[in-house]
Amino acid sequence: MKKYIMDKFITDLNTNQTIVVPPKFCECGCGIRIPYDRKYSHGHNMVGKSRGSSPLKGRPLSEEHKIKLSIAAKGRLISEETKRKMSEVKKGKISQMKGKHRTEEFKIKDRLGHIGKLHTDEHKRKISETLKGRISPMKGMKHSIETKELMSKKHKGVILGKEFGERISKALKGRPSPRKGKKAEEIYKDIEAYRRHMEIGKIKIREARAKQIIPYRDTKIEVKIQTFLKELNLSYVPHMMIYTKNFWHRCDAYVLGLNIVIECDGDYFHKYPTGTDRDHILTKEMTEAGVKVLRMWEKDINKMTVDNFKNILNEVK
Repeated sequence: MKKYIMDKFITDLNTNQTIVVPPKFCECGCGIRIPYDRKYSHGHNMVGKSRGSSPLKGRPLSEEHKIKLSIAAKGRLISEETKRKMSEVKKGKISQMKGKHRTEEFKIKDRLGHIGKLHTDEHKRKISETLKGRISPMKGMKHSIETKELMSKKHKGVILGKEFGERISKALKGRPSPRKGKKAEEIYKDIEAYRRHMEIGKIKIREARAKQIIPYRDTKIEVKIQTFLKELNLSYVPHMMIYTKNFWHRCDAYVLGLNIVIECDGDYFHKYPTGTDRDHILTKEMTEAGVKVLRMWEKDINKMTVDNFKNILNEVK
């Protein structure tokens, strides 16, 4: 153990007398007596100096040092008094990150550091309590068109995965919908604007659906009827979009010149032998619009020959 010299004596060679050297005190001005080989008492070398004068300023920490700091901080609880003091110290101070942007490298590291980490129920409860009563910084604000485009591009092609869907489902279980039992007038402030928005949305969806080619692949019975039409040299349009009184409908085939819509109804999906309510309404509306409708069941088409088909067409004409 190092021994510090607190008292010092010197001998005057002329008089041969022993003289006591005056004691040494801490240079910070605290008045504490210190050994002669030191300048400051322990921990007093930074008194009156700003944090920016730290000898470690600008010096990057090694990975080993970072790990040690992380381990030392784990499980450390901060008292409410300390939290209050930290809050008071930061009040009015401008954040060091204000106006700055994180680098892409930092973003990637931050993202990777959070992958696989799940908050405990206790942690979630604390976050919830902390945020209670706080007004969202986005309240009353709207994203700019540029921001919306950036968000749209960033989410395009992103597959959330089955696990993510299960987590959302689990989190929402038992939660009643905030809109449950409410009318549109109670949810939206400007109900007329909401209705206009809904009408525009319906038109856009209808137009988009009209451009879609459905089905992507013809069924066997559709292919068979199309073959018969070709053999009989009849011009037709497959899956032509027809607008009736209440529906936009894509028929299986429309025979040009004859003004006949051909529907190839599958036994299962169209509920043989009665047919669906929609089928009956469509047939009625197309007939009222002056279009001839020929509906054929799957079991009949499978047994049908081109001659049988020709005879059926002649009857409809």
